[in-house]
Amino acid sequence: MANSNKKMADAAISDQMQLPPFGQVFEGEGLVCIEQLPVGFVRTFLHPDFFPTVWEAGDKATLTNRATALSEVSWSSAWEALESAQREALEVAPGTPALKVTRYWQIQQAETWQTVRIDQEWWRQHAVVLCGGATNQGSASAQKGK
Repeated sequence: MANSNKKMADAAISDQMQLPPFGQVFEGEGLVCIEQLPVGFVRTFLHPDFFPTVWEAGDKATLTNRATALSEVSWSSAWEALESAQREALEVAPGTPALKVTRYWQIQQAETWQTVRIDQEWWRQHAVVLCGGATNQGSASAQKGK
């Protein structure tokens, strides 16, 4: 990550990660560029209890962690006008729309799920391509049996 540090989590991140009041998170930011044009701004929050090597190593750490190998990831997306920091990083005018994607990485602990990582990404509209597909294995099996 290009820019990273330890900081006090804001209320939304703290609630999602179940941190104590005034708890700290490791926050990193970076840009995704295509031919020197910034097209994506990425911000990642890591729970300090689950990424101790990142906590100690800072910018030199990797985000690999055995805990997230056994995780569930959910995501949401919405179009929004860029805030100042993202707008400046992506070099666009005020009010420019961007696709914001938020991913929540959770692991199961005992009988509850714990959020250990949150990724927020803002993408310039010309850098977004939406694709999809689906397979319903249950229906295919049922059809073959008929």
